[in-house]
Amino acid sequence: MLDCSYNHYLVQQHLYAHILRLRYAVDVDRLLLVQCHPNVGKQAEAFHEAELEQHSSLAHEAIDAFLNGWWNHLASGKDSVAQMQVSPDSCTISGRAMRASLALAQLPGDAILAVPASRVTQSPMHGLAVKVDGEEHGQQHLVPAQRVLFLVQGTSKSTLDRMGDNSDHAFCVASLNARCFLDEVQETRVDLKGYCNMDTMLDFRIDHEPAVVTVSSIAAEDDRLVASVEFIRKVEPHALSEFQKALTIEWKTALTNAVTTDLESISSPARPEYWSPPPDQPAPKVQQVDSDAKSPCLMAGA
Repeated sequence: MLDCSYNHYLVQQHLYAHILRLRYAVDVDRLLLVQCHPNVGKQAEAFHEAELEQHSSLAHEAIDAFLNGWWNHLASGKDSVAQMQVSPDSCTISGRAMRASLALAQLPGDAILAVPASRVTQSPMHGLAVKVDGEEHGQQHLVPAQRVLFLVQGTSKSTLDRMGDNSDHAFCVASLNARCFLDEVQETRVDLKGYCNMDTMLDFRIDHEPAVVTVSSIAAEDDRLVASVEFIRKVEPHALSEFQKALTIEWKTALTNAVTTDLESISSPARPEYWSPPPDQPAPKVQQVDSDAKSPCLMAGA
């Protein structure tokens, strides 16, 4: 089984059902996960419900695994091994799925997420922090961030400066007045500075290219926003709009109270556009069924 929240709940509920059956002679007919949270809605009927598939032997297998050494494996601190795959540049981000998962665990801090430059600050109490919208209009609070991601494009050639006496071959690669794409109210410009050595100096040079940059700190110098960059990932120009769309959904889901349907992408079945795509886009493989399901009563009366 994969080490994920769904399987954790699946095993947990099977164990509860097993205990009820074994100790209290109570048979459980259905296993349900129910999500109730203010982000889902405050009405009595506002909740998410998902039924879990029942496996007759799962509880016994989990108990046997613990009795035969699984606990010793977990106590040893060994993590499960998984293979990570890089998402394609054109992948679609679901605001609905992100908002649902965020309702289970609010943003606590020390996060790494894409944000507009205007929402990042360097706080004496928090260090690097992002501004998160509160319940009331215009209210914001700070959440510590381990790192933030900017989507930028250089507006001039990057420069290379030696650091100190250069005895340790340290350099600073600066890309001044880079354009930030995620700010919507007004365009923000930022000076990017990456510190490197002889082997890595080319990794921090963006010149006029678009890129996603990992920022570890930010400061104001002479009325200019200066960001310290740890990593740069170049973006192909033709993929820039897809990156901007995906990262916008990501930061708005985490930092704002925007309505979930406004965040959802056009490829979501929850949007009417999904079923009638523009002429220049291929039609989805799934077709919507508008007719009512035929019940035995309707068939008998026909």
